[in-house]
Amino acid sequence: MTPLSTLTTLTAAIAIAIAAPASAKTTHFLIDESESNRAVSDPAFTRLVARQSAVTVLQQPLGDRISVRTFGNINDTNPLRYDVQLTRRSAPPRAVARTVSRLILRSGAPQGQRQQRTEIVAALQWNRYDCAGGDHIIVLTDGIETGAVRSPTALLNGRESLPPPRSGFLRGCTVSFWGIGRVSSGELTSAQVNNLRAAWTSYFRIAGARFNAVPNP
Repeated sequence: MTPLSTLTTLTAAIAIAIAAPASAKTTHFLIDESESNRAVSDPAFTRLVARQSAVTVLQQPLGDRISVRTFGNINDTNPLRYDVQLTRRSAPPRAVARTVSRLILRSGAPQGQRQQRTEIVAALQWNRYDCAGGDHIIVLTDGIETGAVRSPTALLNGRESLPPPRSGFLRGCTVSFWGIGRVSSGELTSAQVNNLRAAWTSYFRIAGARFNAVPNP
C-alpha cells in the first residue's frame, strides 16, 4: 500500500468515527396524562415543556433514538407510541423536534385524554430501556404516585415511602422528572415538594439511576 493510499484510508476511517456516535442511546419522553399533572393541564406550562423537549431533541447526535409514550392508569388505553432514529434525511433533528413538541402540545389540549391515576412506578418498570447504553428517561409529571402507594397524601406529607424497586434495574440510566410538584390546581407546599423529591431520590438510588428533579424545565 502506498503512503498516499494509507493516508486516504486513515482519513476515511477518522471521518467515519467522527460521524458515527460511539454509543447510540435513546431519549425517552414519558407523558403523564393524569388530571393532576400541570404539564398537560396548564397551556402555558405545556408550551414551556414542549419547547424544552424540542431543545433536548436538537441536542442529541445523529444516530440516537427518540421515544415518546403516554401513561397514567395502566388499565386504561395509552395509545401514543412514537419511535424514531435521528438521521440527516429521513428523520432530521429539527423535524423530529417539531413532532415531539406537537405530541406534547396535543396531550395538553382540552380534548386530550385524562386519566384518574398516576402509575409512574409501573411505567418505569414496564417500558424497555437500554441503561447500559446510557438512555435518558424524561418523565413529564407532577411526581405524585398513586398506584404503588396506599395514600398519595401520605406520600406528599412524608408519612409514606415509595415501595423499594428491584435493585439496580435502571443502573446506567438518567431519569429526569420535569414538572415535579407542579399540580393542576393549587400549589404544593415547599415541604411537600421536598418530600416528593426525597422519596424519588431514594427510589432511584436503589434502582441505580441518576435522578434529576426539575420543577421548572
